[in-house]
Amino acid sequence: MRRVLALTVVAGLLSLPAPAGAVGDGLDFAVSARAKKMSGYTKYRMTISGWYDYSGSLVLINLASELEFPLDVYMTDATFTMGGTFMKERRWTLGVTIGADMQDPRGRMKDSDWLQIPEYGFDHKIIYSESGAALKAAYLDIFGGVGLWPQSSLRLDVLIGYRRQKLTYDIFGLDGWSLDENLNPITFSAFAGEQVLAYRITYSMPYLGIAPAVDIMPSLRADGNISFSPLVTSRDHDDHVLRMKELDGECTGTMFSADAGLAYTIGGPAGRLRWVIGLGYEYMYISASGTETQRWYGDDPSSEGDETGATLSGLRHKVTSRQNGIHLNLTCRF
Repeated sequence: MRRVLALTVVAGLLSLPAPAGAVGDGLDFAVSARAKKMSGYTKYRMTISGWYDYSGSLVLINLASELEFPLDVYMTDATFTMGGTFMKERRWTLGVTIGADMQDPRGRMKDSDWLQIPEYGFDHKIIYSESGAALKAAYLDIFGGVGLWPQSSLRLDVLIGYRRQKLTYDIFGLDGWSLDENLNPITFSAFAGEQVLAYRITYSMPYLGIAPAVDIMPSLRADGNISFSPLVTSRDHDDHVLRMKELDGECTGTMFSADAGLAYTIGGPAGRLRWVIGLGYEYMYISASGTETQRWYGDDPSSEGDETGATLSGLRHKVTSRQNGIHLNLTCRF
């Protein structure tokens, strides 16, 4: 279904008519294939606060849990663009990018738990573990741009677009440590090769940006873009298989991204059919906050009593993602 939708979007973009007044050489098209070496993470932090009876008096206790999922993977994508000119040779562009992962991450998922009792000055990480990770990633970016002045060796476009990213993880095994009552670490290794958690998150990001470009030589161009979104929404779901508990979070926040690179046109810019080789670097940071709901679909073996059917809602939930990538691309313009 996702592939059908993506192909429909591409077909729709390619069938759009040029804006009124398109002049010059008319429409032009480009198809680009890109490989990226990514690094970074996506993570969420959950916090529970409450008053508890401690030695006959009520004290505030904060429990926090942070899960960090790796993004050190190779990805590939394809971009389809169409463009033209209007209003005295000002440039316009429409495009769509569709991408996916090529492998599982090499890094490990990291899970940390903290206990804080402010009244007693107690603030310690009490549990830490690492696990193997398998990833399925997909992203879609639909964008349009308009030049601020007629085409020249120095250009600046205004961008508007929508970016969507979905990351799905399966997590296996547990290796780590926990503190005993004397705050001494006790190591553990368990569930080797067994799935202990399943996680997915979707980021939706409408954005605005700018895209500068400058011709260094007739066949060499430096270009980039900077974009920002104050309207990010994220939805994530975590199935704690071992504890028979599901977590659902909804957050809103911001996104910042930047991309810079060099593009070399093979054979010079004069020909109608052109091949372009590009090398670049990209960066994206997402931060969003909201609430989380936890539901037990079975009895948690790590605690007393039967929690089946229990629910906790309104918990503080924060997601962040930092993504870096070096990319190499090959483009055919016609």
